[in-house]
Amino acid sequence: MPIAVIGGLRVRAAWAAPEFAFRSFLALRQARRAQGCLGAQVFPGPEGFFSLTLWDSAAAMKSYATTGAHGRLQRRAPVIAEVFRFHHFPAEVMPESAEARARWSAAQHGLQGENGMDLPGRGA
Repeated sequence: MPIAVIGGLRVRAAWAAPEFAFRSFLALRQARRAQGCLGAQVFPGPEGFFSLTLWDSAAAMKSYATTGAHGRLQRRAPVIAEVFRFHHFPAEVMPESAEARARWSAAQHGLQGENGMDLPGRGA
């Protein structure tokens, strides 16, 4: 079954916003081109900015996460942003951003539903 992944961050200061925007654009472009990616988007929320992706497998997601533009963004993110925890859950189709954010919020507060899942080394 495909896996949806939502995570996000809050930019630390105005000086970091241009770097965040540039690096996020590159990471989003990488995701959309990555093998196994069924969908990718970035959207704002009350807490900050979120990424939502849908993958055909956990292996495809993990391969993307540590390479290329996304890998570089991960290494730089602690300097430019407060990074939120990621949440993974099974999904047949790309969830709506509001649904994914609600699942993320529930996971952050220990209310993870029965369909929530954690991948080794990641997640709530």
